[in-house]
Amino acid sequence: MLPPQSPLQIASRGVRHGKKAATWAETGCPAELQPLGAYVAEVLIDQAGITLPEIESASRFAEDLRIDEGTIEIVMTLEEDLVLSIPDEDLHQLTTVSALVDYLYRRLQ
Repeated sequence: MLPPQSPLQIASRGVRHGKKAATWAETGCPAELQPLGAYVAEVLIDQAGITLPEIESASRFAEDLRIDEGTIEIVMTLEEDLVLSIPDEDLHQLTTVSALVDYLYRRLQ
């Protein structure tokens, strides 16, 4: 039996675009947020069908990435993988990629 993984270990495991997303996170996130930034980028790519070059830390979900903040698949993936619940009132405040990464990081501490 494998030992349980922490949410940050899950976030840093790499879903599909591992190395590319990690490289993106190195340029777009502070060092302590890079594993989580890479994970969020991978979820956005997998769930929203966008490409890595479209994502910037300041990208706004609705305006820049054309992702509705209520996209249930993205939220469900984040909640399931990271073993947390994101209240609707918090979702409305998470309008950029960096805001989402910061929020998840604080919640996982």
